Amino acid sequence: MSQIHYQNQLKASAAKTRNFTQRRLAFSISAALAGFYIGLGFLFNQYIKLQMAGSAAAGLVSAVCFSIGLLLVIFAGADLFTGMVMTLSFGMMSRQDKQLKLVAVAAWAWLFNFVGSALLAVIFRFTKVGGAALDAQILHTVSAKLSLSIPEMISRGILCNVFVCLAVWVVSGLSSEGNKSFMSVALVAAFVALSFEHVVANMTIFTYAALFSKLERINLGVGPISLVAGLKSLFWVTVGNILGGWLFVALPYQIINTQKEKNAI
Repeated sequence: MSQIHYQNQLKASAAKTRNFTQRRLAFSISAALAGFYIGLGFLFNQYIKLQMAGSAAAGLVSAVCFSIGLLLVIFAGADLFTGMVMTLSFGMMSRQDKQLKLVAVAAWAWLFNFVGSALLAVIFRFTKVGGAALDAQILHTVSAKLSLSIPEMISRGILCNVFVCLAVWVVSGLSSEGNKSFMSVALVAAFVALSFEHVVANMTIFTYAALFSKLERINLGVGPISLVAGLKSLFWVTVGNILGGWLFVALPYQIINTQKEKNAI
């Protein structure tokens, strides 16, 4: 079964590189959609958490709600940086293409994930959904994320993308839509409930927080939220997400599957 997943990931890596090279506009839009979808999941997560405030089940239920983001990426089709880290790592280790090109593909996806995330944040700001209570909750969530130490950002980023990439890995070998959905929801809900860090999800709420003036943040009971702190967080969480997808998922399965091939000869 592992060999099926592996071959599917090699095909996916080649397809993403080809789309980046030959269909740049389509690839850019697909990456922007991924940022938009993941952002929708995170905003839904925050809204449900607010509605269930005080309930013992609030954390788990809202974590499950977040999974709508990855479900949209998988079933609607979009190019998400975090899952792509694993996919392109297989292509890189198998020498499918030049390493710099594969890095460029990932970097482009990250950039346009941000474009889609930021667009969603701007649109959501005008909706006034959840009112001041939801605004305050999201801003406090951002403030808590920015207060993490660098080791916390990296380690939470690593473990987050272990869950995300395992979801992509497992789904790539399944044929049943129900099984794909169950595994995606379970693995995403796990990393959200554990408060791990997903850089693309953070892009949405960091942009949302940046749309509030200093006075608005003070009125909502939130302290300073600086641009420098936000960029620092995105950088270190990205480092963690890369390490999680490459070192703890792609590399082990690359060794497992290439070793099987050698033994079969």
